[in-house]
Amino acid sequence: MASSLWRRTVRQLGKWHVLSPRLTSVCLYRIAVGRMPDLDNPRDMNEKILALSFRTDTSRWSVLADKYGVRKELEGMGLGDMLIPLYQVADSADGIDFDALPDSFVLKTTDGFSRTLVVRDKAACDRGEIRRTLRRWMSERSVGDEPHYGRIKRRIIAERLLPSPEGYGPTDYKIFCCDGEPLYCLVCSNRRMDTFRSEFKIYSLPDWRDLHGISKGWEGGQCTAPVHLEEMMARARVIAKEFPLVRVDFYEEEGRVWFGEVTFTSAAGREVKLTQEMLSEIGSCVTMPVMK
Repeated sequence: MASSLWRRTVRQLGKWHVLSPRLTSVCLYRIAVGRMPDLDNPRDMNEKILALSFRTDTSRWSVLADKYGVRKELEGMGLGDMLIPLYQVADSADGIDFDALPDSFVLKTTDGFSRTLVVRDKAACDRGEIRRTLRRWMSERSVGDEPHYGRIKRRIIAERLLPSPEGYGPTDYKIFCCDGEPLYCLVCSNRRMDTFRSEFKIYSLPDWRDLHGISKGWEGGQCTAPVHLEEMMARARVIAKEFPLVRVDFYEEEGRVWFGEVTFTSAAGREVKLTQEMLSEIGSCVTMPVMK
């Protein structure tokens, strides 16, 4: 209870800019992990994410983390064929034209995590409630602990809904690339779209060996390697080649690969679903650049 209260307090102070982005992030890390991060000599994945966030140039992060802007970037890399079809992009909730959308679709904002609405039956949905939710998302202040998201123009996009069971999202293959090479795949399965709670497994690449690196209470059952794993890895290399540490997310549906997103601050640098041994192993594979 106390940690939850402290977390809400720190997040609010970050939104009000009472705390700097760096101090907000460090405080939230302390609450989540139980110790202060060492940003001068970072060792594990979390610490290296925070050091990269606050002591290196992250201007390119904002471009690729933008769920709308990344589309142009991927097309320029020759990867446009894996983009989920885009129906609309709007600057406000009132800019969404429901009449022009198909019967099912997904709505999301272009910055941050979990701001996603799945509409499976347009005829049965409450358009007024959807617009109210979108307005709230568009007006919410950023916590500031991931400053590269604050440079993204907040917009709303409507995309095609990929096949998945009612109430759940498709299985998400999150490929961690260290120094441009795909080394790990975190599989998120059985993700509930109301809570975004998933089951997790982490595997080494390319051999798909279960690393048993998930913390107690988070681990799901065994997952078979995606049929298009080699293609996912090849495409991840193209995106990741300029970065010390990045995560590229994919889906495998309808017999093909779809792009999810590019993430530079996995779990905001406060990943607790992975064991400390796993975090240290990933961190050891990342070569840090000269820091400011």
